[in-house]
Amino acid sequence: MSTVESNFTLTKDQLDRLPVGRDVTAVTLLAPGAVFGDSRIGQTGSRAGNVPSISGASPAENAYYINGFNVTNIVNGVAFNQVPFEAVAEQQVKTGGYSAEYGRSLGGVININTKRGTNEWKGGVSLNWEPDGLRDSSVYSEKDANGNWQLKNRPGSRNMFEANAFVGGPVIPDRLYVFGLVQGSQLKSKGFGISDQTETSNDSPQYLLKVDWNLTKDNLVELTAFSD
Repeated sequence: MSTVESNFTLTKDQLDRLPVGRDVTAVTLLAPGAVFGDSRIGQTGSRAGNVPSISGASPAENAYYINGFNVTNIVNGVAFNQVPFEAVAEQQVKTGGYSAEYGRSLGGVININTKRGTNEWKGGVSLNWEPDGLRDSSVYSEKDANGNWQLKNRPGSRNMFEANAFVGGPVIPDRLYVFGLVQGSQLKSKGFGISDQTETSNDSPQYLLKVDWNLTKDNLVELTAFSD
């Protein structure tokens, strides 16, 4: 055997072809042994803050990396920094046997490698629209006045529009590469609990900047800057 690591990897081309949600947790749940975390760990009944449980471990025992840098919430472990999803080049889910390079984890490791510049200038735009009118309905059960269980449509809504523009290429061929992405989005969601109602709106822009500088054939300097 060359390795004992249990690793599940998806590239950007594969993610574009899969009917999966556009976030890190949705992709992680495709890995064997990954499930949604216990809702009691999250806030206001949420699914552990939208983080997974891997191989039976607590959602607070996972570690999250972006280009080799640990971005796990150091306070409670159930949150992490995220790059714009369109900037993800590859996502790895390590469920066991991984090396000390990915420490500080008793559960699984989610490792994100971002897009980067190459010797060819490339750019583009992408649009993503998720209207509430095209979402499937969700039901829940509730007792009526006579004590009989009834199925009812779950209240709430979610509308999202996202636009991305990106460009990457060589500043100095074979030596210095740059990649940049800017994302504008508008997200509005409404949720209803037993005794509360929440309404969320977010239109903050996000960005990612990746710089790779080959000092020599054996030495590389990387810069990753992003907002989430």
